[in-house]
Amino acid sequence: TQGVVLPPPVQEAFLQQVFDRANLTTTSDADLQNWILNILPSFIANITVQHVTSYFSVIQQRPCPISQQAVQLLDTSSSTFQPATQDQIYQLILGSLTGPAPLRCYANQSYYAFLTSSFMSFQFPNLTTFLSLMPPARVPE
Repeated sequence: TQGVVLPPPVQEAFLQQVFDRANLTTTSDADLQNWILNILPSFIANITVQHVTSYFSVIQQRPCPISQQAVQLLDTSSSTFQPATQDQIYQLILGSLTGPAPLRCYANQSYYAFLTSSFMSFQFPNLTTFLSLMPPARVPE
């Protein structure tokens, strides 16, 4: 679909079929990366709250570079998302930083830079949330 813009209902229907039938939660990391880089970009502009939740369930436990690429894909179309979808993405990113494996992708770099790269254009956390996420060793930062 290079260069072809599909109507929003077609994009939404495609995404629904992807999440219903493509078994992305069980596909290999390499196959998922192919989906993120080559297939999904044409369909992501009209992602819905429901699809975002499914999307994050697919990428949540993947290696950090794949999770990061998946959020970057969302970031490229963030200006086209409904406010509720943007908020859901923010909440899911926040949840990924506080869930069963909190800060699993944090590699002891600048904590501020880590959060900036995690949230991208999806609203930076307020100070209270920022501090609640911070590893104790980084509080002096």
